[in-house]
Amino acid sequence: MSKKAQGGSGVIGLVVIVIIGAIVAYLYFGGYISFPNSSTTYQPSSMPITITASSPSASNLSNLYPGQSFNALATVRGTGVSPVNISIIGYGCGGTTQATKYVEVYPNASVSSSWTFSAPGTGSCDIQFTSCFNDMAYSNYPITVENETVTSQAPVDLPSSSIAPVSISLSGFSSTVNAPPSSVNQTFYVQASALSAGYLKNSALNWLNIAVVGSAFVQLPKGIESVGRSINITNKTATGILYFSGVFRLPLELTFEPVPQASGFTTSTDVNISAGYTYCLTSNLLPVSVS
Repeated sequence: MSKKAQGGSGVIGLVVIVIIGAIVAYLYFGGYISFPNSSTTYQPSSMPITITASSPSASNLSNLYPGQSFNALATVRGTGVSPVNISIIGYGCGGTTQATKYVEVYPNASVSSSWTFSAPGTGSCDIQFTSCFNDMAYSNYPITVENETVTSQAPVDLPSSSIAPVSISLSGFSSTVNAPPSSVNQTFYVQASALSAGYLKNSALNWLNIAVVGSAFVQLPKGIESVGRSINITNKTATGILYFSGVFRLPLELTFEPVPQASGFTTSTDVNISAGYTYCLTSNLLPVSVS
């Protein structure tokens, strides 16, 4: 191939690259395509603590003589974003429950407590610790009611929730709702579920609060009750309602009003749900046996 031909091919190749680059730039800045972002955002764990069982003499826990005393450590590490007050209970080796200890654990820090146990008379046993803490979960659900005859674009707000081992949600939620021709009620379900990593103490929420901007009603065992601006539910005000196995569901009826065509939409409906709970985790098993 002549130098003139090679030069012509090079110019054509450069023109093609420029054209492709222009097309990609147009699609990218026009929002038609996107490239993966290599940066990552740190997301704190939904579990604010971890707990482990260990022993300074772990290598000798399989060669103890009957009734021999030994030490075990309950180590709790803070993995959340704020300090947590926790209680620790240790049990095993004969089934004797030790006294509860209370400590405070900070993020990215560990607290260890020493416990004294005795080896079984014969055979083997396991040491395990349970750690419990009180916390709160919340979710906020803003709802825009839109007149479907209006072509203007209504703002869309997405729900926000806390990072917690107990999930609080509003089943059937939609960020926008078509405005009805006349006042109408729509039923949603307030739901709560716990992560399988641990468990709710007594399988219960300590309290549940629902705050609504607008008109709403909840179905309680004693009957339908107006939420008003907010309603706080405990096992004293609604016996047994907060105990659940798996997923907790509470009917919440929201009232939606017509929206004048002139205004187009309204964002006056807002649901805030919060719940207090006691959550517990168990440590790994520490096996013990006599020689």
